[in-house]
Amino acid sequence: MLGISFFSSSITVIYMNRSEIQLRDQLLYLLEGMDRKLLQRVYDYTNGLIAGTNDAVNEDWWDSLTDEQKQIIDQGIAESGSDELISEKEMSLKVKALFNNQI
Repeated sequence: MLGISFFSSSITVIYMNRSEIQLRDQLLYLLEGMDRKLLQRVYDYTNGLIAGTNDAVNEDWWDSLTDEQKQIIDQGIAESGSDELISEKEMSLKVKALFNNQI
């Protein structure tokens, strides 16, 4: 399959198979729905991948969290080792019972 790309004021002929075309179409669809801030992050990330040195890939996600987010995570970790933690199954039963009592 033949595709034509218009980047940097030049025409580049790209030979793609059907799955590559579908993947590019899906990517373009996702990009169309992004706001400017997210689109800029995707652009920077992609340029880093292409260049082979992406700080975003090597960056520790913990460093990007706010102090409040870090505190909430630390609190959750602390609670997981205490008696305050209940299983997902137990929580599900409590929520169902709560909703059944409202009907």
